[in-house]
Amino acid sequence: MSAHQEVSVERETEARSGWVFTLRVGAAGASRPVTLRLSWADYDRFGGGRASPAEVARAAARAALDLGDDELPDAMDAATLARRWPRFSDRLRNHLPR
Repeated sequence: MSAHQEVSVERETEARSGWVFTLRVGAAGASRPVTLRLSWADYDRFGGGRASPAEVARAAARAALDLGDDELPDAMDAATLARRWPRFSDRLRNHLPR
């Protein structure tokens, strides 16, 4: 992830099968909203109870930035990101609080 790319959670909404997060991504003063969907199954797979859903969502966006998406899409799904990059799960876990 570029040093100037910050990721923060603006809003968390419960959905039928998980959560929808509005994240703020980018440099200070030049950030933009990004929507990330996180299913209950993906939360269990990535977070394993050691982090909140919001922390997993933020870590997912950071992992995507690390793995090559300098500009995240306006909307994304954690499962799709995991299928795109084989190392996504490990990278996401590295961004979770210890």
